[in-house]
Amino acid sequence: MNSNLRFKLDNLPKKPGCYLWKDIDQQVIYVGKAKNLFKRCHQYFNPNRDFKTTKLVAEICDVEFFVVDNENEALILENNLIKKHQPKYNISLKNSNAYPYFVLTNDKHPQLKYTYFFNRYRGKYFGPFAASTFEKHEFKKLIDAIFPLRKCNHIPHKKCLYYDLGQCLGPCINQVSQKQYDSIKRQIIHFFHGKTKQIITLLRDKQKEAAAILNFEQADTIKKIITSIQELKNNQNIQLTTNSNIDFLGFSVQDNFLVIGLFKYVNGKLLTKIQEIYEYYDTIEETIFNWIIQYYLKNFNRPKILYISLLFSKHNLQLLTKNLSIKIIHPIKGKKKAILKNVEENLKAYLKNNFNFFKLKKQKLNSAWNKLKEILHLSKLNTLIAVDISNLFNDDKVAGMISMSNGEFIKDNYRRYIIKKRLNSDYECFVHIFERYLAKHVNKLPDLIIVDGGKIQAKAVLSVFSKLKISPPKVIGLVKNSLHKTNAIYFNDKIIKLDRTSDFYNFLLKIQNEVHRFSISFFRKKHLQSTLQKK
Repeated sequence: MNSNLRFKLDNLPKKPGCYLWKDIDQQVIYVGKAKNLFKRCHQYFNPNRDFKTTKLVAEICDVEFFVVDNENEALILENNLIKKHQPKYNISLKNSNAYPYFVLTNDKHPQLKYTYFFNRYRGKYFGPFAASTFEKHEFKKLIDAIFPLRKCNHIPHKKCLYYDLGQCLGPCINQVSQKQYDSIKRQIIHFFHGKTKQIITLLRDKQKEAAAILNFEQADTIKKIITSIQELKNNQNIQLTTNSNIDFLGFSVQDNFLVIGLFKYVNGKLLTKIQEIYEYYDTIEETIFNWIIQYYLKNFNRPKILYISLLFSKHNLQLLTKNLSIKIIHPIKGKKKAILKNVEENLKAYLKNNFNFFKLKKQKLNSAWNKLKEILHLSKLNTLIAVDISNLFNDDKVAGMISMSNGEFIKDNYRRYIIKKRLNSDYECFVHIFERYLAKHVNKLPDLIIVDGGKIQAKAVLSVFSKLKISPPKVIGLVKNSLHKTNAIYFNDKIIKLDRTSDFYNFLLKIQNEVHRFSISFFRKKHLQSTLQKK
């Protein structure tokens, strides 16, 4: 178990929810549910586990979790997440049917039906119901008896047994008014919203009567029905009765750090959450405003509605609505307010799990960033770029360029270069790349350029600036030893040895690994295309 995973496990909330085990590539390999996230996740690492669990644990490198309110929510969310991620160690829910609903139809003579399929045009839906204690079929019999709506799919021309039992208004032989139907509809809505006190009292009396005459089977059935009715009070907020895409944004603050959380409902189902921590220097409203603008301008698949826990100023609200074409609402009560409360509960758990780790990481990053400024005698260091070249036997040559700002990778500024010319050396390749780079970016140069290599590669970059008579930024090379391990910096014709145990070294290695990853992934794609074309 790596230290990051151990830290997260030790700080898991002791609340119900879902957990996602991830492998070394951050792929979700298993989704599970728990009444107590802390206890359940730690059970995987007990020494007496079986072979299957041992195989799963061997691949676990990270964990993500969702906090929910009750078992019903956990089951529904687990179903949605398994269908989204298709984890290799999950079996049961990948292709199973959804959990059931009850629907009050929009027909002239409405019905209350039990269904697995959601269609918002069909009527008003209640559910879904997923808890193991929910006795679906017995529950259906009960509500059929309580609410006298029609039971037949096609209205006959004569009365049926349900009419004689008082369980149907008999639209087949009676004129049933809209007022009668509206009254029953209101009762049904109240019932499914948890106003069930009178019904439960009546059922408990019947349970006692059954037990008194030793009819324990009937008493047990009534007990299960009571439990099912009580489940209605656990309003679930994981699956909404809508086919729209809706987002919920909440936030939490600790010290000078702001954590923003976004729950994304796709077709009414909670499928994704985004949680990010930032140091903030402006007001909370301006920081969240800028986050929303940047996030949604990059994402074309925007929600219909964004519910947010912060009450924006009228000016900012108009700007967001106009630029993003999203309806933004600050709910003050009801189901949407409850979902935002759940978002913030997740953020509190996320902060507890990640805050100290993030703070330490930020301190190390600031220290390394300042160390780089000091070594290079830079008065300011806001931006840098790093470049690497990938090829195979001089074929399919490509280059990757990554960008950083104040220690953070800015992936929108990453660039790829295809080297079509037949160039035989790294020197020629770097000259070619930076001639193209300066043709577009001469007016917006970084404070530092990092090349994966030593003297030759750095000299090549500087030669382009000299040729074009442009004042160059600082240029350094990451030098490797005979074992192909980075161990020094080339700068101003000097070799500066690195302490491989320092945070500064790890920071430079992180940059080198990121530019190599970006470059090699582009090369593999290009090389595969070339191979297929030759065939």
